[in-house]
Amino acid sequence: MNLTKLEEDMVVEHILELVTRGFPPRLADVASMANSLRAERNLDQVGQNWPSTFVKRRSELVTWFNRKYDYKRALCENPEAI
Repeated sequence: MNLTKLEEDMVVEHILELVTRGFPPRLADVASMANSLRAERNLDQVGQNWPSTFVKRRSELVTWFNRKYDYKRALCENPEAI
């Protein structure tokens, strides 16, 4: 087992706190949180796919991807350009 139930709850709580502050963590940051908790118990690091499966397993967490804002689309939304 990678993390205990209490440790997973702590990671979720910390992620949600970061999101409310406007700093949603990346999957690498989630792995870093888990690895720091595991390092205290002298365990190896979590696997490469662990962060994504962790987010899928926890219903309170959702992932989304940012896209680059298209400059031409921005011009179409500008009332002065119309």
